[in-house]
Amino acid sequence: MRIGLDGIVLRNLAAGSQRYFEQLLIGLSAQPTQDEFVVFADLQMARAAALPRPKNFFYQNVATQRGFPAVLQQQLFHAWNVSGALDVLHSAVFVPPVWYQPPSVATIFDLAFDLFPETTKWTGRGWRKLFIRPGIAQASRVITLAESTKRDLVARFRIAADKIRVIYPCARAIFRPAPDSDAIAAHYHLPDQYVLFVGTLERRKNITTLVRAFAQARRMANLEHALVLVGRRGWLYDDIFRAVEASDARDRVIFLEDVPDVHLPALYSRAELFAYLSLYEGFGLPVLEAMSCGAPVLAANTSALPEVVGAAGLLVDPRDVPAIASTIGHILTDRDLRAAMRERGFARARLFSQERFMKQTLEVYRDAAGV
Repeated sequence: MRIGLDGIVLRNLAAGSQRYFEQLLIGLSAQPTQDEFVVFADLQMARAAALPRPKNFFYQNVATQRGFPAVLQQQLFHAWNVSGALDVLHSAVFVPPVWYQPPSVATIFDLAFDLFPETTKWTGRGWRKLFIRPGIAQASRVITLAESTKRDLVARFRIAADKIRVIYPCARAIFRPAPDSDAIAAHYHLPDQYVLFVGTLERRKNITTLVRAFAQARRMANLEHALVLVGRRGWLYDDIFRAVEASDARDRVIFLEDVPDVHLPALYSRAELFAYLSLYEGFGLPVLEAMSCGAPVLAANTSALPEVVGAAGLLVDPRDVPAIASTIGHILTDRDLRAAMRERGFARARLFSQERFMKQTLEVYRDAAGV
């Protein structure tokens, strides 16, 4: 088959959708297949060093213009068959092209724009409202990363359940315990004990609640830990900085905005706790990365996160600050509990394999194309 991979709206490999696309390409490049893959992406994306370049991969530069919405440029793009007719097109970018007629697959990461509109900018929310519903209707098959998102699509958009396939992604191979973490920790001037968050700094990640709960836990359990927040600023992030400034733990909150991926395993490995209290997730790749590196995980009991964490970590109501603070204090003062959580996390992470991810994805391509 000749398979198109639509990454037009992606411009870097920082956010979850970009990480998914990168891992999709890496996984497909490792498959013993005669299939050909045509990758549609702008030049910045196509030049990323991490992207594979085997002989059966063909990169088509789609020069997106800054200042012009990438999602609109994707919708206006029509040269899908520039290097030969495609048997199927996979748009792994939230919004599938509405006007594309041949067999296609769409990955829908989440419905935050619909379920939690207050956590998204009006521009992104508007594009998604305009294009996602007709795009899904046009797509031959839909992939979600969790059962919870599948349920949301069926309930909110009335999509037939048999059109949707749940395929859990995997963490990249670099996410494993880092034996050389001391030098990287010293590079960022990190203390020996810290709670870690990794992700885009935006309202949906519920970081203000984490800041408040962390400060309360420090007081309750007499902790010396710092809170390390790793991630680029997304949208609607000002309240995060206001919450830190208003906190009595503000001197123990560390922001790290530009951390290369190769340093993340060391930060995960050294963390005494990884906390991810997002209000809504379509999957939550940082949770899987943290477990893969041996960090004990505390996550919200909402949306897809229980599917990722399973029984490996602890789950909490993401709006209950006292309960979160109590749980943080409990974990950080119980060495045996942390050790048990680490071992359970390793076992849980191994279930999300690249082999399964690729096998199921290729099955969907063949199903959509009718081959």
